[in-house]
Amino acid sequence: NNPYAIARELTEQTRIQSMTESIPRGEEVAGYCNGSLTWETHYLKPDYFLALFYDDTKEKTPDPYTKRGLKDCQAWIFKYDRRHSRLSFQARNVEIGNKAFARLAHHLATESPRPPVNQSRLAHPNRAHTALPVIARGQKVITSE
Repeated sequence: NNPYAIARELTEQTRIQSMTESIPRGEEVAGYCNGSLTWETHYLKPDYFLALFYDDTKEKTPDPYTKRGLKDCQAWIFKYDRRHSRLSFQARNVEIGNKAFARLAHHLATESPRPPVNQSRLAHPNRAHTALPVIARGQKVITSE
């Protein structure tokens, strides 16, 4: 009964389910109980998932989006890396604190998608735009020191 291993397995099931069903962001998707120990997963946004582990004799309905709701719980945020086809661990409440974790989870579940970047405005559409000047070969770089 390794809490992390079960949380990871439930998260993988949730990820697969999110590929075939429309799941509202922030919603609980899957759960598993073993006696008084409970695991649940929440869909945050595409490729981001929250897993929660708690003893339901201490906490009946924890809210992973609030500091108080995470009391007596273990919680993880996982991200699915499409490039490497695997889940990666992003955050854990016992490492960053309940307040920071709840804030991050809430942000991921509620943030608006970014508008698409106007590719025609970028000098190199396949690279991120930087404010550094382009220096031609043989041109001297002048620095002010």
